[in-house]
Amino acid sequence: MKILLIGDFSSLHLNLKKGLMECNHEVTLFSSGDGFKKIKSDIILKRGKSKLGKFLYYYQLISLITKFKNFDVVQLISGEVFSSKFGLNKFLIKVLKRRNKKIFLIGAGCVDTFTCDFFEHSYKYKEFYNAIKGHYNLEKLWGQTEEGRKFNKWLFDQINGYIPIMYEYAEGHRRINNIKLKQTIAIPIKLTDFIYEDNIVRDKVVVFHGISRREVKGTDFILEQLNKLKDTFPEKVELLIVDKVPYSDYIKFISKANIVIDQLYSVSSGVNGLIAMALGKVSLGGGEEEFLKEFSLNKSPLIPINKSKNKLFDSLSELIHNPNEICKLGKKSRKFIEDNHDAKKIAQEYISVWNEN
Repeated sequence: MKILLIGDFSSLHLNLKKGLMECNHEVTLFSSGDGFKKIKSDIILKRGKSKLGKFLYYYQLISLITKFKNFDVVQLISGEVFSSKFGLNKFLIKVLKRRNKKIFLIGAGCVDTFTCDFFEHSYKYKEFYNAIKGHYNLEKLWGQTEEGRKFNKWLFDQINGYIPIMYEYAEGHRRINNIKLKQTIAIPIKLTDFIYEDNIVRDKVVVFHGISRREVKGTDFILEQLNKLKDTFPEKVELLIVDKVPYSDYIKFISKANIVIDQLYSVSSGVNGLIAMALGKVSLGGGEEEFLKEFSLNKSPLIPINKSKNKLFDSLSELIHNPNEICKLGKKSRKFIEDNHDAKKIAQEYISVWNEN
């Protein structure tokens, strides 16, 4: 198959591309590099800040998209992957649909109307919805505005299918019986990119947290608990906190850690938590009952945080007192990724869904 992946979040599409190539498919990845993360892509196009830079961006974007044709599958990382100014997003999706065979949408963010409504009214962590609004300084999310609702209704009429990556992005669509909803497919991880090493604690237990969209990740609460941990175990704990670093540097920091704390309000695990597990780290955040049920799992090595004041601190304290358990959990984490997130296996699931239509 000839496949075009448009946009990327935290290397999700990059890892999928690698899995698809292992299955002998021809794949092109086009993205902005996901901002400061600087994710690798076959074609990278970034928006300039000056008037000339913005004009050149729009010109190049239109020129590129109109040249993308005869792909068997085009997959968008988001319904708002292109700029919504001047109706450009809608225009370019129309162009892609007309010139290519099938178009799919990944469910990987609080963008579409149905997911936004679910997060506002039904998701167990109501703080998550408010955190997203706060991060973007919005009264309501764009997908819930009149314009956003009209666009999303149109968008779901255009696509062949919507593929969520976790419970959070599937449940809202199940509740409205969205006929475009496909099976949830786990996040792909290219295993050979992440070399496993035994997670051995040396002088201190190194605990890592990466800051980006701090309200959405619940970073203030996480840092409060980490500082409490450091004060309680000053001779046993080292904190490793980084803020908005490129993806390649981010992986290097994770490699130095024993424990990685991903985010507070997720019942599942995002790319960062899974990469940590692939490297043999203990990952905190996600792994809750909804995640297990979504993927028909009995258990996982993920340690849920939830919003209980003592849960994060107590879980970390227990690991500090039992450093040998950190190594055992690291081995289980790597095995979990091999069994459930191998990029080649995940690519085959995508291929099956794409071929359904």
